[in-house]
Amino acid sequence: MVGIDAPAWSVPLASKYLTEEFDIDYCDRHIRRLLNEAGLSWKTARPEYYKSDERAQEAFQNEKKHNDLDDEYTILAIDQTRQVLSTLIYAWFPEGERPSLPVTGAWDSIKLLGAVSDTAETFFLPCEENFNSGTTIRLLAALQTEFGEKICVVLDNASYFTANAVEEFVEETPIELCYLPRVHRS
Repeated sequence: MVGIDAPAWSVPLASKYLTEEFDIDYCDRHIRRLLNEAGLSWKTARPEYYKSDERAQEAFQNEKKHNDLDDEYTILAIDQTRQVLSTLIYAWFPEGERPSLPVTGAWDSIKLLGAVSDTAETFFLPCEENFNSGTTIRLLAALQTEFGEKICVVLDNASYFTANAVEEFVEETPIELCYLPRVHRS
């Protein structure tokens, strides 16, 4: 985009560009008209997700670790979410194209760590702070209280799940961790 490091045009970005490059100030309505005349249209970008690594998936499926557990273990899958409290990203994109932009975070958000058991029971832990090894340890301890000492937790490779402090905590417990295969970014 004309040497600008941005994934799409917005009215403020176009205004800044016109002011800096041509020393021209236009009102927002006129900039929208110019963007439209340039063949761009106002759209919402859809999120762009990562694709899984097929070899890592195959290795995970061949792993027999979870089959070695006795019947007293509850199997739990955990994940995290951070829902941004803002509107979708709107910007000007070329006519006829379906845009996508990488999903970005914002400061105002709701953060949850959650789990679902092999019997469809659910558990959620709201987090005030950003996810870290401490929140992961708090979740694992809460899961043991909720589901019993012997739990097998299936989780992704987020740094706060794989941290040394988490591994050290788990060593002192009957908790089994089973990490999902990593994904590659395309």
